[in-house]
Amino acid sequence: DVPVVATLDTTRLDLTWYRPPREAIPQANLRTTARGTVTLAPGRYLLRTIADDGVYVMIDGVTVLEDPGPGESRVKEVEFTGTGRHDLVVHHIQRDGWYELRLDIERVR
Repeated sequence: DVPVVATLDTTRLDLTWYRPPREAIPQANLRTTARGTVTLAPGRYLLRTIADDGVYVMIDGVTVLEDPGPGESRVKEVEFTGTGRHDLVVHHIQRDGWYELRLDIERVR
């Protein structure tokens, strides 16, 4: 088990920093896990992440986006069909340096 060093309750996953916002959060070799739910009208959706370094996103226990590589902030997108309530889990791996993690979901028109 990985020890929990900080928790945050938010309605939007959008985190950036160069120096951690809390002393207990390490600068490097950090894993973030975000859990939430979303309720969607029937339709097609675009899930977008912006992450530095690696990110994985699961919807209802199924991995829908994987970007394991280290490096600069990258945008990754995947379309999916959704309706009703869905559980989301985002795993982010921060190796060092700039920290960025953002998740957006928007309806495809």
